[in-house]
Amino acid sequence: MQFIFIDETGNSGFDLDNEEQPFHILFGVIIEHRTLPTIQNELLRIAKNHYESFDKSDFEFKGFDLYKGKAFNKNKKVNERIAITEKVFEIFRKYELKTITIIIDKQHLKNKYKNPMHPHQLAFRFMVEKFESYLIKNQKFGLMVCDEIKEHEQSLIEDLESFKRQGTSIGSYDNIVPQNILDSVHYVKSHNSWGIQLSDVGTYFVSKYFRLLIKQNTLHEELSRSELQIKEMVEKNLIEREIKVFP
Repeated sequence: MQFIFIDETGNSGFDLDNEEQPFHILFGVIIEHRTLPTIQNELLRIAKNHYESFDKSDFEFKGFDLYKGKAFNKNKKVNERIAITEKVFEIFRKYELKTITIIIDKQHLKNKYKNPMHPHQLAFRFMVEKFESYLIKNQKFGLMVCDEIKEHEQSLIEDLESFKRQGTSIGSYDNIVPQNILDSVHYVKSHNSWGIQLSDVGTYFVSKYFRLLIKQNTLHEELSRSELQIKEMVEKNLIEREIKVFP
């Protein structure tokens, strides 16, 4: 059984002109059920080694907090926060975890479609297609686990059910009828799921990585030392990464 743990960033709803959040991003990490307990124990060990007042009841790894020095990281120096982040990212490489990233370019979406679908629903549709294709290729079955998103939970549950009946096709795009994704979409509180926390850290830094690629390859700007560290960390550890940008 394969689990995909999914988190998001950049959700500004139908505000497609939001300059601070130009991309809506869904990031999923696929973990086989037999590997999951080991990864959970690794994250627990990192937490216990770096947070003196560790209490599982309210602790969680979050990419934003690690980068900005917030919440459980507010008294930690930059070097330690970098070390923690790198240890979390090493888990992706150590267990050869496949990751799927869906990036919706909001401005392009607005320019291309008169009445565009909500970016989150659109990204979820592509995530379902990519995960189902992975399961078929590897002859596996899987479950989708997402961080709680109150405003979209029921609609995405209904979307998945609809995809299972009618497929995912919109317009001329390939149609996928999910059969290997079992049951429904399962929502959990992030502090209760090590898998979601791993996805959260991945989501935040992959989002920054994508912006760095634009800065470097499109805008032809030099990257700072810290930006180069992030780029190297992502490329070194996310070996099995798949990124889809739309439109």
